[in-house]
Amino acid sequence: MEQRVGSAAERRTTVHTWFPDRDRAHLVAAAERHALDLAYGYAAVGEGEKRLVVNFLRHQYTDYDYGEQTSARHRATCEAVAARYPWLTEKCRARIARRRHNDESDALAAPAWEHERGIEQEARQAVAAASREAVRQLAIGDVAEFEDGRVRGGRRAATVTNIGRSKVTIEFTLASGEQRTRKLHASLVHPPEAAS
Repeated sequence: MEQRVGSAAERRTTVHTWFPDRDRAHLVAAAERHALDLAYGYAAVGEGEKRLVVNFLRHQYTDYDYGEQTSARHRATCEAVAARYPWLTEKCRARIARRRHNDESDALAAPAWEHERGIEQEARQAVAAASREAVRQLAIGDVAEFEDGRVRGGRRAATVTNIGRSKVTIEFTLASGEQRTRKLHASLVHPPEAAS
């Protein structure tokens, strides 16, 4: 069975199905085993057999997982399940509505995520630019300090062992006496004259 939905762009979201010819009791039992095998959290908290069956049929008896998992394909899959198993129609409609709600929430949050990602990218670029300048002040063998919240005072002494374009490799000693190395942006390593 094929189910087509929406505009011309969405029509390429054809869903292929191969639903089993089983009664409700067999489908519920198979869906419960499937949920337990995959350790779905809602299987144990009594989410309801209909949700388990809808998800089981969508993932095991359609090609939903083998294409883009778009809203259009999700809707087409749920509609195909409802058409084949009328006793699941209400749950299929609820799953479609839930997906639409989640997509709308994601769309509203997307600008904030993009803005935050932009701020983080600018911060990384600023650290890299500052590091390209700071690396000029360092030499292999220099004793310096870097920020380390795991040590009292928040700073740890280290020796510069390698210098790249914007990063340096430093070697330091733990309280246990073990030697460690770490690669950091040069702007995060303070040269000897700035160390205190």
